[in-house]
Amino acid sequence: MLTKPLISVCLITYNHKDYINNAIESILKQKGLKEESWEIIIADDCSTDNTQTIISDYKKKYPKRINTILHKMNIGADKNFIGLLAKAKGKYIAYLEGDDFWTDENKLKIQFEFLEKNRHLVGCFGNSNVIDKNNRVIEKFFLKTKIPNEISQKDLWNSNYLGQTGTLMFAKSALDKIHPIFYKYPWDRILQFGLADHGNWGYIDKIFSSYRIHSAGTYSMIGSKKQLENLNEINKTIYSVKNWRKKYNHILRKKLSYLNLELYKQNVKEKNNLKKIKSMFAVLYYCESKTQAIKALLKNF
Repeated sequence: MLTKPLISVCLITYNHKDYINNAIESILKQKGLKEESWEIIIADDCSTDNTQTIISDYKKKYPKRINTILHKMNIGADKNFIGLLAKAKGKYIAYLEGDDFWTDENKLKIQFEFLEKNRHLVGCFGNSNVIDKNNRVIEKFFLKTKIPNEISQKDLWNSNYLGQTGTLMFAKSALDKIHPIFYKYPWDRILQFGLADHGNWGYIDKIFSSYRIHSAGTYSMIGSKKQLENLNEINKTIYSVKNWRKKYNHILRKKLSYLNLELYKQNVKEKNNLKKIKSMFAVLYYCESKTQAIKALLKNF
């Protein structure tokens, strides 16, 4: 068994029987690093399909390389993610979801060497392509704008600079120091934002993975209003942290007033009076210009 690996590859999954083989194989195909220098940890949240059987078969085939967490009861994606990260022993953590897969067989080697040469960075990421359930490429690039070589915490307010999770590698030492709010809300954006308290992110201009959009995917299952609500919750969570609120008060208020105004418009259309009132007061609270807020609300009443 590995004692202290350089890299922990953390694979999270739930009901991914049609895709989990691709994910695991893309990890096993990694080149350029000694096998004993990195570990694979797979956490499954009590899948109701054949996912756990497939994982168990891989565990039998690679008993020294693969560690598994196979939950017998569904604990939810957040707790599964936190539990998975807690098992990581590596200096660096690479993360992958069970319906995605890596496309570059040198991903781990490239990112490991990059971070070893740039010790001031908290982590790094690359680009992805976007595919459908049949592996057809929908979008050649997940990140469509030019990304700087280094991304600060402030830069992360530009959502175009947020790395897709399957391309991330970050220092476990930074995760050990992340703000406790992450363990209450272990979301991708909070992870990337919280880690940036301890250093910038680096960007490597390569396609490292395929990100899958399908009917059973976490994000593709929710509608536009729910996406707005999720973004609102993420920004409210960041706003709740005193140091972040102090550093980014203007940006946060602007984002939260915009998101709540959009939710207000949706609630007016749906004639949801309770949510309409809630979003109206949120706009008034977060908008720095009360006059501007009132005008916007009246315009969409």
